[in-house]
Amino acid sequence: MEQPSARFVNVCPYTYANLLTLYRKGRPWWVNVLLGVMTVLGLVLVAFTASEGQWASCALMALFAVVYGYYWLAAPIRQAKRRVAQYGPDQPHRETSRFYEDTYVSGEDGAYLKYNKIYRIIETKELFILVVKPQLYCLADKAGFTQGSAEAFRQFLTERAPQAKYRRPR
Repeated sequence: MEQPSARFVNVCPYTYANLLTLYRKGRPWWVNVLLGVMTVLGLVLVAFTASEGQWASCALMALFAVVYGYYWLAAPIRQAKRRVAQYGPDQPHRETSRFYEDTYVSGEDGAYLKYNKIYRIIETKELFILVVKPQLYCLADKAGFTQGSAEAFRQFLTERAPQAKYRRPR
């Protein structure tokens, strides 16, 4: 049985910038808010402890609050650097995705996924990020279409995945 031709074909380089965008935008907004609130609450607790004259515990809590906040807010940077190190900074990994009428496949050995499994679409200035699960996603570079265009792809996605929450660039 012959496979139908793809409507869209996209080649996306997994550069540091693209991966950093993925890890930053892929995290829900409320996670960043929660991390910020927890860091501020930690610092308020530090101030209260300092007013009681307990300087040793104050310094320890301040250190924890700042390190905790920085660790989690900087996690996307660490993830992107780690992924680039896998492939080497000079030759980024390139992944080809093919988008058919009812399914799409990401990578050469990837599984075919239906569009109704996409729960979130994040569009940035350079990328489309299709999120199936928190750790399962597909990147499509707007400049990487070898078949079709970014504008036509946007329309195609809104028709094929109406259930997905769609976030457009500001």
